[in-house]
Amino acid sequence: MIPRVVLLIAQIAIAWFVAPLIRGSIAVPGNLQIFVLAAIFAVIVYIVGVLGAEILKHVGRPSGATLLWSLLGALLAAAAFRFAPQAFSWLPLNPKEYAVPLAGAVVGYIIKR
Repeated sequence: MIPRVVLLIAQIAIAWFVAPLIRGSIAVPGNLQIFVLAAIFAVIVYIVGVLGAEILKHVGRPSGATLLWSLLGALLAAAAFRFAPQAFSWLPLNPKEYAVPLAGAVVGYIIKR
């Protein structure tokens, strides 16, 4: 249980700081930026999961379906934020456009695990 919590914290922290750097180097129109960010979050969460499975004991290696679920969760969360941002006004995090797709990516990863 503890290795999975460590992996989850590592996934969130690494994705939170690395994804905006990657997104800054990709030229995308303004309306699509959140979806590109969501895809980047999903890939980073998956890669950290693969690396974490190699480093940590008692953590299974994620499959390709896990990447798909993570991507699906991130894109659904990004779409929900893009088309209904008032539903997320209660979130204390800022910027919310980072937090919502990241949460979707992590939830998608956890659902498949």
